[in-house]
Amino acid sequence: MASQSPLPSSMPQELLTPAKSSRTNPLQDSRRMSRRLIDSMKRVFSKQNTVPVIEELWGVFRNASALIPVPGIQAVVGMIDEIKTQMDMENSADIRDLKSKLEQFKQLVEAKGYQNETGAELLIEMDEYGPNQLVMFFLVDQRSHLVSSEAISVYFKKFLKTLDINVQELDDKLKRRAKIMAIIDSKSYAKKIEEIVTHMNDMFTYIQMQAVLRADVERENTIKRRLIDAIPHVQVASDDKVVRAPPYEGTYVSIIQCIVDWRDNAAAPAIFWLYGPLSSGKTTVLVGAFQKLSQDLIAEFRCTRVIPSYNDVHMIIPTLAWKLQDVNAPYRRQLASRLDRLPEDERTTDAIQKWGLKQQLKELFIEPFASIPQGQRGSRKVILAIDSLEECLHGAHSAVGETNSVKLLEAITEMNDSSQRIKFIIISRDINGRHVDHGHIKKFLDDPKVADSYHMAEYRSSEEGYTEMSGFYEKELGPLVKLSRGDLRELASNFQGRFVLAKAVCDAIQGSLDPGKKLRDVIDNKEYKEITGYYQDVLNQATMPRDPKQN
Repeated sequence: MASQSPLPSSMPQELLTPAKSSRTNPLQDSRRMSRRLIDSMKRVFSKQNTVPVIEELWGVFRNASALIPVPGIQAVVGMIDEIKTQMDMENSADIRDLKSKLEQFKQLVEAKGYQNETGAELLIEMDEYGPNQLVMFFLVDQRSHLVSSEAISVYFKKFLKTLDINVQELDDKLKRRAKIMAIIDSKSYAKKIEEIVTHMNDMFTYIQMQAVLRADVERENTIKRRLIDAIPHVQVASDDKVVRAPPYEGTYVSIIQCIVDWRDNAAAPAIFWLYGPLSSGKTTVLVGAFQKLSQDLIAEFRCTRVIPSYNDVHMIIPTLAWKLQDVNAPYRRQLASRLDRLPEDERTTDAIQKWGLKQQLKELFIEPFASIPQGQRGSRKVILAIDSLEECLHGAHSAVGETNSVKLLEAITEMNDSSQRIKFIIISRDINGRHVDHGHIKKFLDDPKVADSYHMAEYRSSEEGYTEMSGFYEKELGPLVKLSRGDLRELASNFQGRFVLAKAVCDAIQGSLDPGKKLRDVIDNKEYKEITGYYQDVLNQATMPRDPKQN
């Protein structure tokens, strides 16, 4: 019996042979192959090929399967095409199930996915590795970055199992011929063909799903790129890779709960003000609160005088918007739509940075979130944190820092939507004689109608703070040394709720050859007691305002 070519003569010759990988310009090669694939699919699904008879259905299956640029799959189709020639296509009862599978395949590939650039490029992308190594990538390596590689390798293995052949034998004409004859002699060829068509249906379904997902991802990425170009932002403030430690277990419990209660209280102000002395745990509390509020949309801007743009109040809201759009698609779409409605000269990076603070808040947060369809909103709120706001009073923007900071707080209070979906946590240090007086900020935030507040000094002097610090020492040192009530009282008093410093002391004791003696040194020796004073001096020096002439 003469073997038949698995591919019809009407197929373009360039699609009958696996394309060579274009190493010089893969993007151009991908687009060219995509156009050829689209044109071929249109011919496959032209009107004259829609008659639901078995030969026409088989032609659709053979032609569409052959377009997948994987040499092994083309060989599989060629084998079952030759086996099919042995079947009585008009009278065999076995062909009924096959016809049903072929009709399903035809409906699948005609529905969508392959007559557009997205579906075509997903298939053509496989060509990037070159035809000779692609199958081995699928079956052996599994390190390919292709989204479809692992799944297609599974389907391909099913093809090989059905035909009782391996990858090496697939490249050998004589061995392929022997496997074909064995299947024909077994009289199970109709079942084999049906299995192959079923696996091909599953594989095409998977690739179509990936094509749809890829189109969605590309659409979102396009919006992201537009927003990245349009919205001014402080890159490092939004993409900070420094991982800050959460609170130690059992610490700052009530303060964190205060923030959670404020979030849940619809009648509470839009601002929660957390303030206190240097290194009193404010930022650590924020990290702990964010852990508790992980179901919400959260973003943070950390101000610092070191780099001018980091303490420019007009960069805070845009940067928070830039960060949040990166993680929430509904907000991203509405934000892009909102900006598109503005005149072109009003939505540039420079224009947005020059917007008034109320306009920034309205256009970048209030209106976009109000436009999100109700079904996509859920119960999540938007919690935005501004850490070290007082840093905006120093450095390059010191002249307008306090005025702009108060304007920002006023905008948050006045512009926030009535549903309280958008809330702000403001963190700042205490006022003292060595810092620029930001009394207007304090006066504004001291109003209980404007902000709920918590002063960290309350924690450091409270019974709760003492209890949690004592518990921390018991957990860290209890298994190693015997701690009396007096020891715990002395340790807790010496370090005044500063858990980072307390942890350093515990590490020193734990690493000592004589932990008990080291503990006594910490409690009794002035050298260790002076650590806190030295620590405070370092912090004060680091946060003192520089001479304006040096700005």
